[in-house]
Amino acid sequence: MRKFLFTLLIIITALFSSAAYSEQVYRIGVMRFENKAPNMSSSQAEAITDIFIRMLASSKKIAVLERERLEDIAREHRFSMSGLVDANTAVQIGRIAGCQFMILGSVTQFDSKQSSQSSGIPIPIFGVTVQESKQNYEANVTIDMRVVNVETTEIVLSMSETGNAVGERNASSVYWGGYGNSGSNTSSSITGIESKAVEDAVTKLGVRIREEVSGEYTQVLSAGGSEITLSVGATSGARKGAIYKVYADGAKVFDMDGNELGSKQIVIAAVEITDVQNNFSTGKVNKGWGNASLIRRGDKIAPISSGEVRDLVKKKAFAKSRPHTFDSDIDISGLDNDSRTPAVSSRPSPSRHDSDYDDDSDSDSRRGRHPNNNDRANRSTDPSEVIATYDLSSGEINSRRIAHINANKLRGQRAYNKFVELAESYDGDYLAAFRAGELAKSLRRRREAREWFERALEINPDYVPAKRALDRM
Repeated sequence: MRKFLFTLLIIITALFSSAAYSEQVYRIGVMRFENKAPNMSSSQAEAITDIFIRMLASSKKIAVLERERLEDIAREHRFSMSGLVDANTAVQIGRIAGCQFMILGSVTQFDSKQSSQSSGIPIPIFGVTVQESKQNYEANVTIDMRVVNVETTEIVLSMSETGNAVGERNASSVYWGGYGNSGSNTSSSITGIESKAVEDAVTKLGVRIREEVSGEYTQVLSAGGSEITLSVGATSGARKGAIYKVYADGAKVFDMDGNELGSKQIVIAAVEITDVQNNFSTGKVNKGWGNASLIRRGDKIAPISSGEVRDLVKKKAFAKSRPHTFDSDIDISGLDNDSRTPAVSSRPSPSRHDSDYDDDSDSDSRRGRHPNNNDRANRSTDPSEVIATYDLSSGEINSRRIAHINANKLRGQRAYNKFVELAESYDGDYLAAFRAGELAKSLRRRREAREWFERALEINPDYVPAKRALDRM
């Protein structure tokens, strides 16, 4: 009996561990990239696919299924792998493989051309003057990509990125954790300046997917003085000489129906990497690339090409002062590749007096209730307006606001899970409770939706959106 109970305990523990793991890691399948570029071979397209998979697999929140396994499944179930693999076929393969998302890509540009010719110092040899010359080339690689939700079959992300590189034609090829010009037959066909352009495109795509799908953001880890430390390393595609822009989110952009399309970017500076470790790198801000003193720990970063830096310098597009949209008190202690969202306190700070609350102020303070004199916040669902009234420090308010903005980019079950997490981590977050209720309702969980709306009103009885939501149920 004791042995049976011990075995049962092990099984239950394994099941709970598996469930916890599945909530944190997203299973993604990557189909072989299509060759749509006139100057590229099929083996080069396959090599680019492998390089992209390696970059994406460096994420601790993404588990990438081996491409060979996907192709085995396609053959076993007689799916056609010739020509364009459409989204429906990819979804069917993904369901069999147990993937949550499938990625389809195509290389539409793969070329290089001479960009300049420079001459060295004239060298006299046996009475004859020899002029040493060097040809520079510019390579461009464009990759189009779609990310498909296997459960809903919808395309959740569609994007295109162009990698750019300038240098000598036969420059050393990229070595990326087993890929590149390292003796591998698969990828030895990508060499020289083209390989650097491939790396540039793949890194940009990987960063965007990690942000949109798994919520991983690359950021500044430390700033001050001449050295900047970034949360990208060799495992995530960083290399010496690569350039990352440091930016802040600016004004929001809305379509004609009032739907939020995203935010404008305020570029603070550009950082050139000078040293690369496995999980982080250090760099510097070159002359004319913005003001290094404006960079703060926690600022977002994204890879850019040397050409994009030249455009920023030419347009004088770097911020002249610290963007007000970022709070200098932001706390990202413990930030690593696992968590891109700053930690938030689970308890409100005792900064307000009991007189600010109703008669049962002690109870309300423990629940994080907010004063009922902010009519604008009581009617709003904008994180910037609502969370500003929370009984938290300025750093905690900014951290929670960023977490809400990131959660609003998610959809379906993933969005619901995130807002539940936010509501549970701070029991005064009535906006998170309201959003959890909205998402539960969209997932046809009416009882849960009602409970979340009621919880929002328990925290703030005057919150109008929650009242209206309950009235409509």
